[in-house]
Amino acid sequence: TMTFTETVDATMTFLINEVTLQSVQNASEGDVEYMLTISDLLTTDDYIVVQLLDAFDLNKVKALTRLGTNRNDTFLSLGELTIEDMNMNSLVAVPSSDGQPVQVFTPDTTPPELEYFDLDMNTGELTLTFSETVNTSSLDVTMVTILGGPVNSTEYALTTDSFTSSPDWPVVVIVLGWYDINRIKELYTLATSSNDTFLRLTEHAVRDNAGNPNVQNNVTQVTRYTSDRTPPELVS
Repeated sequence: TMTFTETVDATMTFLINEVTLQSVQNASEGDVEYMLTISDLLTTDDYIVVQLLDAFDLNKVKALTRLGTNRNDTFLSLGELTIEDMNMNSLVAVPSSDGQPVQVFTPDTTPPELEYFDLDMNTGELTLTFSETVNTSSLDVTMVTILGGPVNSTEYALTTDSFTSSPDWPVVVIVLGWYDINRIKELYTLATSSNDTFLRLTEHAVRDNAGNPNVQNNVTQVTRYTSDRTPPELVS
């Protein structure tokens, strides 16, 4: 929410790529800055302009652990082309050397949720897609269980043999370790097709960068399943 000294022409003149969030008031090289990319205004011409952060921009900001986490690391700079008033007068720029501090800051208290998952038994990758950016270093793979059905089915909980190297983002790719993927392949009624590939994610399996733990999902069926097409080879 941006408040100006007078009514501005948000409908026709607002340029989102002139809006930058920064972690300090006097930003310089090495400080965290993020320029917004997608405009989604919730207001018309007024002295108060409300910009809804697009999911892409919001997740990018949430991935930056030193920006937008509290009042002390949330500042705004605006280029002079950001917006005009109703008489086509350009905005007085807010330079990055003197960013505008946030007045009202509301922290992120929403827990991430698993939206869907994909399993590739050929490459040995389990891809989890969440509702928001998660802190991948907080992921406990032992709380991820693959099931053969929604109820009373074969199941296999991953071990620490599996891991992720994904950056903080809503999409997390877990590389199934040699032990885990071979144990799964031994189970004839588990992860052989999309019909017997489900997943349970325990609460506190992962957190977002605000420290909110994920919501537990009971059972989610695979969205994209890729079968094992790699022939075995003799190694010794």
